[in-house]
Amino acid sequence: MRLFHSGTVTLLVVCIIVPVTVHGDVSSAWGDWNTWSACSVTCGYGSITKTRYWFDEDGVKTNETLVQHSSCYLDIKCPVDGNWTMWSPNSACSKQCGQGIRTRTRYCTNPRPLNGGNDCIGSGTDQTNCKLADCPPIPQNFDIETCKKPGKLWCTSKRMCVEVSQRCDRKVQCHDGSDEHLCYKYGNSARGIYLSLTSMAVWISYNVFINLS
Repeated sequence: MRLFHSGTVTLLVVCIIVPVTVHGDVSSAWGDWNTWSACSVTCGYGSITKTRYWFDEDGVKTNETLVQHSSCYLDIKCPVDGNWTMWSPNSACSKQCGQGIRTRTRYCTNPRPLNGGNDCIGSGTDQTNCKLADCPPIPQNFDIETCKKPGKLWCTSKRMCVEVSQRCDRKVQCHDGSDEHLCYKYGNSARGIYLSLTSMAVWISYNVFINLS
């Protein structure tokens, strides 16, 4: 370390001396930099490195290294794997009486598979059993001829009929429940309709948001 004075300016010079051991005609020192490595990714942004090694006084490469890092970019679209949306609310029971099925759905759009990415694993539909009520029996000694009269509604089975006015009156009359079938898409009561519509709206809003993101 030396101080140099010139007028009112003082200059401090610091010298860093790196010891180099000389052995014959060979000295220990850093070798040349290797070439840059391949990019760490196959698409998009990644990193590259290059390395140099310390050679001892005998010219032997040691484990001491210096590494330089830099960024790299490959102009290739990366694959995007598909992912499921949330499950929709369960549907209404498929039958108004007896054994039926409730169904819910989901879609592989969160996000969709892109650029060769994997499709979603699993099913887009899920079903569970349901039973709203027992079906009423066919009345004893039922006269099928009465079904040919005006104002009668055939049950789907064609084994009995009910009054047309009993269609969608929220009370199962047909032994197969067909007089109430498809009358209430979202439930069997005003409260059930409201709750199901609300949950359906939330699910639709969520999936619209995901698809626009």
